Parts: sequence; C-alpha cells; structure tokens
Amino acid sequence: MRKLSELPAGHKEWRALARDVLAILSIGEDGYRVYVGAVPGKNHDDEWQLVAEHGVKQDEGIASAMVHHRFYRDPDLPWAR
Repeated sequence: MRKLSELPAGHKEWRALARDVLAILSIGEDGYRVYVGAVPGKNHDDEWQLVAEHGVKQDEGIASAMVHHRFYRDPDLPWAR
C-alpha cells in the first residue's frame, strides 16, 4: 500500500463517492485532510477543485478510513486539524 508520506505538500487527488459526490485528499505541511462535497457530476476533472475549496472537512476517523479504503493509501501522516 502506498503511503501518504510519499506525497509532496500541496498534492491533491480526488475520488468519486457517487456520480455527484467527490472526496478530495489534500496534503499540507502539517498533515493530510479529506474534503467531501456535492458536484454537478458532469466532469469530475473540472469539478474536483470546487470541493477542494468549498467542501466539508472530514473528522479524523472518517478521513483516515477514506484514505485507507478509497484512496488506497496508508495514512502515515498526521491528520491536520
């Protein structure tokens, strides 16, 4: 399994949770965050930035589970408060 610590600060990637719901993994200097938000569902490559900017930050337990089970990474960095 890939590790979060292998990703550079500033890295972001998305996963679709449903056709119109995206999760965004964001790596910062202080750890990782996961944001979730609704999108139109027409083109996720264009829509993910809306969620990165305006999505709901998930709490540590949900974020860790999503990193492990949706992004297929080891959450070996701290969750950023």
